[in-house]
Amino acid sequence: MVAGVSGGRIGRLGVICGGIVLLGAGAAGATDAAETEIVVRCPEVTTEEAAQVEARVRASLLSSGLRPASVELECDDQAMQAQVGGDGRRVLLRASRSATSPREALLVNADAALSAWLTLGSPVAAFPVSAPVGPAAAAPSASAPQPAPQHALPCVLAQPALHAKEGRVWLSAGLTGERWQRAWALGPQLGLERSLGSAWWIGGQLGYLLASPRSARFSASELQFGGQLGWQPSALLGVRGALTFGLSALHASPESGVSAQNGTTSTLPFVGLDFSRPVDLGPFALLPSAGLRGFLQARTVELDAQEQFELPVFALHATLNLALKLGG
Repeated sequence: MVAGVSGGRIGRLGVICGGIVLLGAGAAGATDAAETEIVVRCPEVTTEEAAQVEARVRASLLSSGLRPASVELECDDQAMQAQVGGDGRRVLLRASRSATSPREALLVNADAALSAWLTLGSPVAAFPVSAPVGPAAAAPSASAPQPAPQHALPCVLAQPALHAKEGRVWLSAGLTGERWQRAWALGPQLGLERSLGSAWWIGGQLGYLLASPRSARFSASELQFGGQLGWQPSALLGVRGALTFGLSALHASPESGVSAQNGTTSTLPFVGLDFSRPVDLGPFALLPSAGLRGFLQARTVELDAQEQFELPVFALHATLNLALKLGG
């Protein structure tokens, strides 16, 4: 005899089967979300924070049903960038830095870029669609990421993205040191920088160096007037390079009882290279740098026909300045 199945058992079986189906659908969705390549490149977030950002983005993909091929999140000193690609279309979105933490700013940009990738029919920058748009991309779902915030500035991939706000000005002050033959030179330095937009900037510097150790019979100093033309490529994680040029006035001041035979001041032009990596401190920035200056010839100070020290043809120097950021 075959026993009948009661209504209660049928209900329980239905619940179990439904749960299995839902779990299977969830696992399939999770597998699809896991296939999306997510890359986080931001020197200001730790490895743990980068993993948290990736986990949040995957959770957002799973809940919204979006399946892009890749999500790339990057940051530099001036902006946050999010790039979403897949299904023959790609969206690049750059947003200016805000007061929020880098981790939260990356997540906000990721949501904005995913929303733009989903609603490709809006005037958001992207490549033309070369493949049919799937049902998930046909219309935004209720759980889709929110639209881009007003401060985010989407841009077409074919156009260069700005690395610095045009017209940004930095005023700086600090200490600089240089190695001379048989002596060190130390002193204060003032600087001014102005962004030209994109990755280029110009600047000017005024420095005063005093030779050390100081002789009991004379003192030597140098006054520098210089300019800079700088370049900051985004691929080098904030490292900048600058061509420097200017005038150097080396002055020797003899003490009483010591006479100067060939004058006390020698002025020569110089050129050089500087490399720096700004460290963001909110309204300020720390500017450590190192470089090399070159002159047409070496200059020496002699006493009783004996050379006391020399400012050589090539001189290495290092500087540490604190900059006040105006306009970005």
